[in-house]
Amino acid sequence: MPRAARGRPNQSNAHDGKLWRDAVRVASLVVDDNDPLKRRRIVIAAEVLVLAAVAGDISALKELGDRLDGKSAQPVTNSEGGPLTVQILRLAHGVDSAT
Repeated sequence: MPRAARGRPNQSNAHDGKLWRDAVRVASLVVDDNDPLKRRRIVIAAEVLVLAAVAGDISALKELGDRLDGKSAQPVTNSEGGPLTVQILRLAHGVDSAT
């Protein structure tokens, strides 16, 4: 994949991500001619995921749970596992910081 032009790495990366998303979307919506029921590939992939979860595949179970219920919220804690403390400092203009 070509490198992003200097000074614009985020624009290129975002564009590449959309290209990939679009390519996967197109490929997943194709009807599978080898499927006797002529289902779209996305339906077949979903069925494979569910069958893997039913068979006990832990990663498939996690993916299925994330897709159905959403990902678990990540707790925001300090380095010791406690709540974060936010300190707002107000700077006064004209005050000598050395005093």
